[in-house]
Amino acid sequence: MFTAWYRALRVCETDGWTAARPRYLDLLARTVDAGMSGLPQGAAALVALVPAMRGDGLPDPDDFAHLDPDPYRPWLDPLLLAAAGAVDRAREALSAAPRPPHDLLHARHEQGLSDAHDTALTGSRPKLDWAQ
Repeated sequence: MFTAWYRALRVCETDGWTAARPRYLDLLARTVDAGMSGLPQGAAALVALVPAMRGDGLPDPDDFAHLDPDPYRPWLDPLLLAAAGAVDRAREALSAAPRPPHDLLHARHEQGLSDAHDTALTGSRPKLDWAQ
């Protein structure tokens, strides 16, 4: 399961989001009943967030209308509010969001969210270097 997710990530890095999206959608469908916490709640929202994390602009709030972002809602809401033009509410939501939990991907996760939030609130779009 983990290697399949990694292969999807590599396709995204080498061939772009358009090539990787079907792989991610297939993985979400195959892992929904896998019994792994985090996959049924939140994984689809994280996958939908990939283009924004890659620096392709703000996420489209409509892409998240039918997704369950828990437990990632505190970090997703500021981006969706900014994308909807509610920048002041986005700033409030961002300042109220807790620090992301520590895990093996903590540094990349935190940097990616920080860059995405900066993009949402300032309009500048830094290019992420995932090779670091």
